Amino acid sequence: MPEFINNPYFVLMLAVFLGAVCYVTWRPEAAPTFLFLLLSALWVFYEVTDMQRVAFLKAVLLLVLMVVLLLRKIQSGGKIPLTGPTWVISYLASVVLSCLINGTDINQYRGSLGILLIPLVVALCPNNEKTVKYLTVAFAFWGLANFLTVVANWAGVGWARAFVTEDLTNVTARAAGLMGHSSLMGMYFVISLNAVHVFFYQAKTKLGRLLLLTLGAGLALGLLGTVSVAAFGGWLVSFMFIQYRLRGLRVGSMVGLGTVAGLILWLNALFQKGGTLMIKRFTFLNVDPSAQGRLPLLQMGMKRFLTNPLLGVGLGQGGRVHLEAHNMFMQVLMETGIMGFTLFCGVLWSAVRRLHRRTGADETGALTPEAAYYVGLLGTLAAILIDGLAHSNDYLMPLWLLIGIAFMV
Repeated sequence: MPEFINNPYFVLMLAVFLGAVCYVTWRPEAAPTFLFLLLSALWVFYEVTDMQRVAFLKAVLLLVLMVVLLLRKIQSGGKIPLTGPTWVISYLASVVLSCLINGTDINQYRGSLGILLIPLVVALCPNNEKTVKYLTVAFAFWGLANFLTVVANWAGVGWARAFVTEDLTNVTARAAGLMGHSSLMGMYFVISLNAVHVFFYQAKTKLGRLLLLTLGAGLALGLLGTVSVAAFGGWLVSFMFIQYRLRGLRVGSMVGLGTVAGLILWLNALFQKGGTLMIKRFTFLNVDPSAQGRLPLLQMGMKRFLTNPLLGVGLGQGGRVHLEAHNMFMQVLMETGIMGFTLFCGVLWSAVRRLHRRTGADETGALTPEAAYYVGLLGTLAAILIDGLAHSNDYLMPLWLLIGIAFMV
């Protein structure tokens, strides 16, 4: 502990945490925003400061926030969410049970299990427009920060190299920003793009729309630069959903968006070191080495699942953290078995239903600003699930953050 106290970076981080907890106590609607920015930037902070990871930091912080928000709920006489958290706790219990039965050292995966505590905290936040508005602003801001880092990397700026992973593919051909690996970067760009899309819909002035369109084009350029086909496919689906719910799919708007898309593709081919790598991956997906390499992983996941179909094989079955089946649903099925997979699907189904319920129009048939934010969040959740068909997103922080938003009452 003394080595941490003598580290000015640790003192700075501790001051931010304490200040944030005090602020969240005063403004509980800011809690999801704080958690998103903190957990997104924590890895970057550790890398830049070369500071040792602080054990149990996430668990202690989440438990403190949970107690604070629960006391706020009780004090204000608000409703306590029960159904959603019950689903999450049941799934968490199934993961722990599977690990115990299979002799897994849970201590090695406490970071992943800590992610499952996020919806229990967020579900206690006030269910109002400010909560989802602040979070949408944070999504857009983090996308801008990532895009600026990607541009700095493309331009060869020295400081930006500190945020690049050791994967040479990312350094030489694929966009690398604050989130490290390009596939993860692709998903975060999708999250930010959907946030900007909602703000573009709500903009009242031409200048505001122009600035948001420019930002959105930059984020789309960054998304293409990550060469993540699954993230791009998820964004297309979420974009069409958000556009349909907010403005409708008019011919004129589709032509304009097609023109902007063509310009973005041209800029991507002009500036990205990998040239038209994204287009090549879409065109030759059937012979793409990355795509072909996923099939043996799916087969391996199925074989492992069949060894213990009811309770799964637990965490730690190869890979960096667990077997990267490159498919979220196969990953959960293999690790937690039929019981855990059923609970996981129950969590997702309940979250999607609740978010969709909040995207409805008011008595006049128009979307309220709050409903518009929920449209963006639902589209983002759908994009994460689609991306999960090609990546293991079962412990992706934004996924469980959005689930927590859905369970607010």
